[in-house]
Amino acid sequence: MASGYSPPQGPGPVAWAHRLTIATAVFGALAYSAWEFATWLHDGGAGPASRAALGVAVAGGFTLYLRHLRARLVEKLTPRRP
Repeated sequence: MASGYSPPQGPGPVAWAHRLTIATAVFGALAYSAWEFATWLHDGGAGPASRAALGVAVAGGFTLYLRHLRARLVEKLTPRRP
């Protein structure tokens, strides 16, 4: 560009919002698991216990994704110079 303006480098605000959304999903899955675990303690049965375990597994998957995302996000979203 002739004016000397160069676009900002780095992942930008979209990357921050994506990380926030994934972190919220992790906490939501853990809260759901705690709720199902409390239901299992109160009522018993295999349903709440299996849903609590599934919630923990989902939270673990989102956590792994978030760790991988943080490691590679800057590399993927930083514009390359010619």
